[in-house]
Amino acid sequence: MITLNEINKKLHFPVIDFKFQNAGNATALLWEFNIAIKCKIIDLSPSLEFTFEIRSSSLEVYAFNSGFGSAKNCTIKISGSYLSKVFSTELLNYNGDILSGERKRICVLSPSFLILENLKELTHSDDQYHTKNFNNRINGINISNIDATWNYTSETGAKSSGQSSINHTTKFFLTEMGFHVIPNGYIYSIMPPSEIYCVIIDMDKNDVSRKYPISRKINSGDVDRFHIMIGATKSAKIDLQFEFKIDSGSIVKSNLFSIEIWNPIGNSQYYKDGDIFQAKLENTNDAELDNFKYRFDRKHNKFSEYVNYPFLNEKNNRKSSDF
Repeated sequence: MITLNEINKKLHFPVIDFKFQNAGNATALLWEFNIAIKCKIIDLSPSLEFTFEIRSSSLEVYAFNSGFGSAKNCTIKISGSYLSKVFSTELLNYNGDILSGERKRICVLSPSFLILENLKELTHSDDQYHTKNFNNRINGINISNIDATWNYTSETGAKSSGQSSINHTTKFFLTEMGFHVIPNGYIYSIMPPSEIYCVIIDMDKNDVSRKYPISRKINSGDVDRFHIMIGATKSAKIDLQFEFKIDSGSIVKSNLFSIEIWNPIGNSQYYKDGDIFQAKLENTNDAELDNFKYRFDRKHNKFSEYVNYPFLNEKNNRKSSDF
C-alpha cells in the first residue's frame, strides 16, 4: 500500500511524502518509479514582485512581472512609513501595463519633491541617525516598511488585486537631503539533511512518461518513507500518476492527482532532473530553511554541501490523503 502523507511546500517545488508498506512475507526491493504525465498546462497568470533601490538619495521602486502572462491596466499604490504625508499622491501611484518578464520602475521619490513642512512636523529631535556619509548624527524619520497595493487584468480577462510588503535587508531613514541607508547584518543557519528524489518536468517537451532508478529495500512488515520533489521548467498545472516497480515484475500504481508548480521567470534553476539531495522537512521552522543544500555526489558516493539553496517560506500544505 502506498500512502501520500502530504505535499510539503516549504521547498521551492512541492515535495510529496510517500509511505510504502510491505504487507507480504518476504523482503521487497523497490527499484524504479515512473511518472505518467496525463496533462500539463503552462500557468499564464501574471505575478508582480516589488523591490526598491536608493540611488543618489532618491527611493526608486520597481515592479517585476515574473509570471508568464502580461499584467494589463495595472494600478499600483506605494504606501507606508509616512510616505503619503511627505510626497504627493501622484508620485506614489502608477498606472499602465507590465509585460511578462518586464522589470519596470514605477515610482521615484526624490528629495526635490519632498513636502518639507510635513517632514519637519514628523521629525523629532531625538530621532537621530548616523551613517558613514555623515560626521555627525542628523535628524530624520525612520522608514520601517514600504507596501504596494495593486490590481490588474490578465490576458484572459481575469482581474486580480492584493497588497505586497516590499521586503528589504537594509534599514533606512529620510531627511531633507533624501533617503539614507543603514545596512543590516545577515543571519545564517545550517539545515540538517534527509533524502529526497528530484523530478523536473520540461514544459517545452512532449514527454508523457519519465523513469527514475531507485533502490530501497523494505523488510516484511516494515514501512519505508521517502520523498519525491516534482518541479517544472515553467509555472504549470500538471496531472500525474506514479508507478512503482518492485522485485522482478510487480507494479504498484497511484491514483491520478493534480499538482500546481510555481517557477516564475528569472528564477534560478538550482534543481536537476534525477537529482538526489537531503533536506530536513519535519519540525523545521522557516529560519532553518535558508542556506544549505546537501546534494548527492555520485562520483564519490556521498552528500556534499551547497551554499544558499533557494528555500522559500510557503506554509500551505495539503492535508493527508491515501492513494
